Amino acid sequence: MSCASSNLANQDINYYQNLNGYAVPSSVPYNRNINPNGCRRYKAGYPPFAPTIGSLSVTISGAGTYSLVYIYGTNFLPPCYGTTYVNFGPFKQLPITFYSTSSISFVVPLNAQVGVYKVVVVNIYNSNFSPAVNQSYSGNPNFSNPVSYQLIGYTINNGTYTITSNAQYNTIITFTANSSITFYQNYAVNYIVVGGGGGGGGESRFLNSDYGAGGGGGGQVLDNTNIFSNKTYSIIVGSGGNGGIGSLCATCTDIPGRNGNPGYSSQIFLGTNNIVTANGGQGGLGGNATFCNGGASGNGFAGGNGGTGGNAPSGGGGGGGGNAGYNGGNGSLNISIPTYGTAFGAGGGGGSWNLTGGSGGNSNAGNGGNANSGLPTSAKPNTGCGGGGGGSVAGGNGGSGIIILYFNV
Repeated sequence: MSCASSNLANQDINYYQNLNGYAVPSSVPYNRNINPNGCRRYKAGYPPFAPTIGSLSVTISGAGTYSLVYIYGTNFLPPCYGTTYVNFGPFKQLPITFYSTSSISFVVPLNAQVGVYKVVVVNIYNSNFSPAVNQSYSGNPNFSNPVSYQLIGYTINNGTYTITSNAQYNTIITFTANSSITFYQNYAVNYIVVGGGGGGGGESRFLNSDYGAGGGGGGQVLDNTNIFSNKTYSIIVGSGGNGGIGSLCATCTDIPGRNGNPGYSSQIFLGTNNIVTANGGQGGLGGNATFCNGGASGNGFAGGNGGTGGNAPSGGGGGGGGNAGYNGGNGSLNISIPTYGTAFGAGGGGGSWNLTGGSGGNSNAGNGGNANSGLPTSAKPNTGCGGGGGGSVAGGNGGSGIIILYFNV
């Protein structure tokens, strides 16, 4: 019996195996059987026409940055067998670098914007692979399974923060501690930067009588817009100042209270270049035998002179202390972001000897204490408000600052 059919099968298999030195893909099924007459019979099939993606070396990168992506999978075409290219969402026929039938690479388009894209590998066979294949599938694209790839506009590298949005801005980043942020594209970024609030002053003791201290000044509040380019920016959130120490002596005389400590500045840096600085509020003056001034606000507006709190458009001064505690100055009301419709940087209330201590400039600021029973309160964190002045003890602590960036990506 003739074995001609066996020879044809052998030639067909050898054609795939030897063409340009490439081995037939392992997915090609063929079975060898021995018939009763001793002729070998090969049943060969074509490899799958569609490539498959198993994984990508990376699946996320910054928009506008150079990103080389390796694709690992099966059935990628050597150049001699046809054409393999990559579709990246709406970006079609991106060139690839061929390493093997299971590994290729491509470069993410630099003009692709922020978003999620589908990566698809496409094969188009030619007649070198097989005349029969070319006749049946001439020029037909064969698509792989899609894999998602994300382009981002920024990366926050560390620190404590939250990300929210509202109807006007799809990105609102609130930093409550030191951090850094890297932008991959240029954005017009609105910012609110608030310095730390000053601590309230400590009470004093003169001639067996307690004298209230001034409240701490609110941190400076800045609200503006700047262009943030594709670089890394450092975020510094200022701490609030500690309250001043009181006389701590019930039988001593002529012991002045300590001034409250100033709050620290909140800043944004690009390298060593200071982009914006919001000063911390000043500490309230320690109690003495006369009226005590409240701490000045971070923008330099004076605190109350033992009479009223100092008001300022971007941070309130602390209320004065004395026989009667006086209210701290109002904080700056931010109207740019509805989410933050509260006031930052209010002054702390002044302390009192024998009357009620003064109230803080808003509910976030510290209230002044009095010599009989009321203790001063500290300002709430991340408000930049001043601490309350002491009436019979140490002053309240100032609230830490905050930095808010809001923009659309």
